Amino acid sequence: MIEKTLYTVLSQINNIALFPLVIPQEQNQPAVSYFRVKTISTNTLKGTNRRHDNGLFQIDIWALDYLRAAELSEQIIDQMG
Repeated sequence: MIEKTLYTVLSQINNIALFPLVIPQEQNQPAVSYFRVKTISTNTLKGTNRRHDNGLFQIDIWALDYLRAAELSEQIIDQMG
């Protein structure tokens, strides 16, 4: 399941709280939330194949200032690459 892999990759970044869908109101920042926006089916000769579907995810970064959010975005991009 791609959500499990995404969580594993994002959880390797230090000092962030990671949540699917929403962040609790009382959560300290920085924090990251993620959710699946869309699933794009993969067509094969035998029809669609769920094992090879492509997911489109949104990752939201919550921080007290823009600089910290920008730093976190760079870390996430590096981690995903």
